[in-house]
Amino acid sequence: MCGIASFLSNKKWLETPDTGWLSTLDTDFSAVRETPDLLAANKPLEELAGRFYELMSFGLHMRLVGDAEALRALTGIRDTIRAL
Repeated sequence: MCGIASFLSNKKWLETPDTGWLSTLDTDFSAVRETPDLLAANKPLEELAGRFYELMSFGLHMRLVGDAEALRALTGIRDTIRAL
């Protein structure tokens, strides 16, 4: 219950996050998609792992509902990781 109260009491969840990094990462993963090389995927995978807390944020999840480009980029990243 304390976590929910904390979440609702601060207004951080209302902030619209920047999702430009999703497009950049999708571009990086697109290059890997063309030549499926696990070593080439290292850099974008590290970047994605470094964005863990942003990926888990409520704001990003809400943004994906209304921003088709951000959703497309994240879907592209997911598809490349699946293919690898």
